[in-house]
Amino acid sequence: MIKRIIKFLTSRLFLIMFLMFIQLNFLMLAIYKIGELGLVYYVVFNSIGSLFSFSIMNRDFNPAYKISWIIAIIAVPFVGVVFYAIFGRLKMGKKTIKRINQITENSRKFYNDNQGFNDFENSSFKKIHNYLTNVTYMPAWNNTRTKFLSPGEDYFITLLEKLRNAKKSIFLEFFIIFPGKMWDQINEIIVEKVKQGVEVRIIYDDFGCLKKMKKDFKKNLIKNGIKVATFNPLIPILSITINYRDHRKIVVIDGEVGFLGGANIGDEYINIEKPFGYWKDSMIMVEGQGTINLLKLFLQMWMFCTKEELNYKDYQGNLSIPSNGQIQIYGDGPFDGYTINESIYLNIINGAKKYVYITTPYLILDNEILSALKLSALSGIDVRIIVPHIPDKKLVFLVTQSYYAELITAGVRIYEYLPGFIHAKGIVADDELGVVGSTNFDYRSLYLHFESSCLLYETDSINEIKKDFLETATISKEIYLDDCIKKNKNIFKRIFVSILKAFSPMM
Repeated sequence: MIKRIIKFLTSRLFLIMFLMFIQLNFLMLAIYKIGELGLVYYVVFNSIGSLFSFSIMNRDFNPAYKISWIIAIIAVPFVGVVFYAIFGRLKMGKKTIKRINQITENSRKFYNDNQGFNDFENSSFKKIHNYLTNVTYMPAWNNTRTKFLSPGEDYFITLLEKLRNAKKSIFLEFFIIFPGKMWDQINEIIVEKVKQGVEVRIIYDDFGCLKKMKKDFKKNLIKNGIKVATFNPLIPILSITINYRDHRKIVVIDGEVGFLGGANIGDEYINIEKPFGYWKDSMIMVEGQGTINLLKLFLQMWMFCTKEELNYKDYQGNLSIPSNGQIQIYGDGPFDGYTINESIYLNIINGAKKYVYITTPYLILDNEILSALKLSALSGIDVRIIVPHIPDKKLVFLVTQSYYAELITAGVRIYEYLPGFIHAKGIVADDELGVVGSTNFDYRSLYLHFESSCLLYETDSINEIKKDFLETATISKEIYLDDCIKKNKNIFKRIFVSILKAFSPMM
């Protein structure tokens, strides 16, 4: 116990938390001192708060996010103003803008060289394809085999097999890389592959890995000949940039085989550890031409993190596999000017003719998606959603449950995954369309994180996703309106949840 305490007190996590705590205390002290001014404080900061509120209203952003900040500013003027100035502006520096413009220009050049497949007869998919192509410069591809892998144990077995077969390059990009048996097996393979002349590059998110990553992690990788980039390294300064995280889970092997989805690298993702019951995750494996888009996403992030210029063509494979349907891998992030994943979800939900099935660990909905789900269900579409029964974040789960009654009343069927925690993120509709990726149904994924997704159209894996959903539903508990009424009897809990819900866009 003492060793654990000493280890924590000497960790980077503790240092960053301590320094930020000091900054917060200075802010609180300033608030107290200014508050002693009485009427002056009231007039000045209410005036500033009013100006900030007008500024927020004129921003091009989600209305719920605006309302949350306006409530905070009006309720506690000085605290709200200061925290909005630090965390709420979603502002980019000049250097960041310049790097994004360079990457965007590279994307245009990439698309000119790789225009993929665009001969779509189906007008509904053509509309989605055109949107994605115009905003991401990511083409659709045929001649690509896909395989849905769930749970994480199945994905891990396949991943190790493909890593062992690598001949030229291995690229890994993860939000979380935790020490343990999963990482040890991956690390053993990639170290051996470097000795064989395979180029290995790893991108990890500094915040995602902060809790458990060992101090010498990066040093040891570099020592073994592996190239490493850290996304948005944490510095102990209160800033909006803390919110921007690389939430992707990407593997690209030889430019011909790729994986993306919900599973990070950590023992809980393959159920060696079970902190929240059985952990159900999912990934999609891509083999063939469609891997080109995934390679592009990785190299874009690498160039963003390191400023190193790389040529896509140097890493592209030539694998072409005759297969059914088409896929379109794409990325989303806070700087592209579009809510890409939300637009795709809305298009699928609104365009569904028979059913829409969704799995997500977090269900924190804005008005657009909430309205779309209700409209679809009220129109006779079979809309079902599976969420965890054992949450990893209890406050977030309270907000998730707060949507149950409204959705169920409209005809949406809600299930809680009884064995534990479902971390899989996906949507499938009408045996035709589906999306598997890293994006949750919450504000952070849709507005603040860098995400990766695979849009599937009439591929064999669509049936795999549907089958997995229906099998998962059989071991889940369906929630009914009476269940919601029973849970909402406590008036203090209802008030608390209402407050949480008002500030859910910031969670």
